Amino acid sequence: MPETATHIEPLDLFGLGRMWWQGHILRECLTDQARFDCGDRMEVAIELGASGCHNSRLGIDVSQDAAGRWWAGYFWRCWHMPDGTAHGTSTPIDAFRAATREEAIRLAATGLLQNLPNITTGKGGRILSTWRRELAARIESERRAA
Repeated sequence: MPETATHIEPLDLFGLGRMWWQGHILRECLTDQARFDCGDRMEVAIELGASGCHNSRLGIDVSQDAAGRWWAGYFWRCWHMPDGTAHGTSTPIDAFRAATREEAIRLAATGLLQNLPNITTGKGGRILSTWRRELAARIESERRAA
């Protein structure tokens, strides 16, 4: 395989793999089939919309693989950035791994909060500020419920 390729080296029978990119190890992840299976069983753990805007939302997805490991990923998009264009990002379902569902969700939420842009003006700024506040409250309520 060329050194510039991305590939996943299987590590166990339940779908754990090691992701390689340009000859360097990036991280442990799910193999392609395990990622597909987890995607089928994926649940939205947290989803926040934006009031007055149908297309702006963020969410954290969570799933468990065949070996009982918990995985979580996040997505967000906002259509009210200062230049009028959409902005957002998403991670694969296996971006964050933990022993428990709550810990996987907490790790994904932490990653999400770190990657939201620091925009404070206009409708985009109001949406992002609300999401930061509401996401922190949801994570705290999840922690208390566990």
